[in-house]
Amino acid sequence: MQKDKDMFDLIKETYELEPTEEFVKSTHIKIKESARKLNRRKLLNRVSIVTSGFVISAIAIFFIAIFINKNIMNNHQVSIYNSASASAQNKQEPLIYIYHTNNNQSFYSELEEMSSTKERIEMNSTQVTHPSNNITLVGKRFSESLEKKNINNVYDNTDIMGIMKNENPNNYDPYMLSRKTLQEALRKYNRIRMVFDVQRDGSDRVTTTLNMKGNKYAKIQFVVSKTSYRYDKNLKFAEHLHNEIEKKYPDLSRGVVVKPDSHKQSTYNQELLDQSVLLQIGGVENTLEEEYRTIDILTETIEKILNNN
Repeated sequence: MQKDKDMFDLIKETYELEPTEEFVKSTHIKIKESARKLNRRKLLNRVSIVTSGFVISAIAIFFIAIFINKNIMNNHQVSIYNSASASAQNKQEPLIYIYHTNNNQSFYSELEEMSSTKERIEMNSTQVTHPSNNITLVGKRFSESLEKKNINNVYDNTDIMGIMKNENPNNYDPYMLSRKTLQEALRKYNRIRMVFDVQRDGSDRVTTTLNMKGNKYAKIQFVVSKTSYRYDKNLKFAEHLHNEIEKKYPDLSRGVVVKPDSHKQSTYNQELLDQSVLLQIGGVENTLEEEYRTIDILTETIEKILNNN
């Protein structure tokens, strides 16, 4: 106890310690440096946390963007595919069917033996036939003219007359034979909207020819059977064609001929589809060039009708 008392008395009597200025400065610097390091460490920790959060968010956004973009691309690809498929389908499915029941009908100009006027007069127009130089060339031009305007069609040049000749002609109606090919086409192509049986008339050249702007054209005539139960719609279609041609090319069309309703009258297969018509383009005295000029105008008219529907 005495020792402790002596120690306290000694402390009381000791002079107060005063640190040197150098010691104070160095100590102050060390404390500030320590504090700075501590703050830097805290700041780095905070920055590290913020940076980590940002990186994680950026990665998340990146993957979300990839996912969304992938879905968009997939949808876009499906859209392109569907569009391409639709175009391909339209290209495969025709809108128009062209055929010839009397496919061997020809023209005086195409028969070498028909060189004299006398020979022409002596031969009936129904006898002016040829196995290849015939109305099928007009049908072929019709099909090609439509294709140039991107109007898909089926052109059927079945040799109906050849079939009848090889069989017993008395047992066959040519329209029954051409009917079969038409029915097959309608079953195969359900988008067909117009049917044309292309033939030529037997009338004289004056009746079947138009001189227009320095060129000669084969006049066109539309024939509709009243026997068909689709008569009303077919008549409306034929009149529409006639009126459209008449607007731009007056007198090129000879109009619409209606065959009377009779048990003997053929329907010309016009009961199989609305907008079916028998075309008589020119006559036996017209040339193929005259026929072709008219076919090109008919194609132009059909294009207009299709675009307006």
